[in-house]
Amino acid sequence: MGYYRLLNAGEASDALASRTDTTQAAAIDDEDAAVELDSPSLRANDDSSTAVDDPRADAVAARLTQLMQGDALYREPTLTIARLARRTGYPEYLVSAVINRRFGCPFWDYVNGYRVAAARGCLLNPNDARTALEIAYACGFTSKSTFNAAFKRLTAETPSACRARASSAAADASAGTFPSPAD
Repeated sequence: MGYYRLLNAGEASDALASRTDTTQAAAIDDEDAAVELDSPSLRANDDSSTAVDDPRADAVAARLTQLMQGDALYREPTLTIARLARRTGYPEYLVSAVINRRFGCPFWDYVNGYRVAAARGCLLNPNDARTALEIAYACGFTSKSTFNAAFKRLTAETPSACRARASSAAADASAGTFPSPAD
């Protein structure tokens, strides 16, 4: 659920949050399954759970956040889990486990969440004259199909619909056609 927070503005993120909350509620309602998954015998064979219990996990999460938000590492089109791990200075298994468990998504969803959030910001900016594809490449995507699929999955709208909505909102603002406030 962590990368959904990147898209925190707008109706699409609310729709994503409600879908995520429903999934979590279903998982919480099934207490027997939660207990079964948390049994020591299953945890003993799961290397990733021991990696998250690693005392370095908090430092890894902080380093990942710094690299992705501060350094915008997600913009590198050739970014892989191995390269990200090298940049953090931590082992790949630990970086992967932290992304999966702490941020609640697989590596590619984690990276694409940042990419989509950056692209969405550009698409919503009426002063950004670049095409959606130029924005996608600038945000780290390497293909139009991957960009469109990730964008639609995370925002529940296509990049062109996002831009059209932003353009129509800007046109409404310049024409002064805001709805009148209720008295």
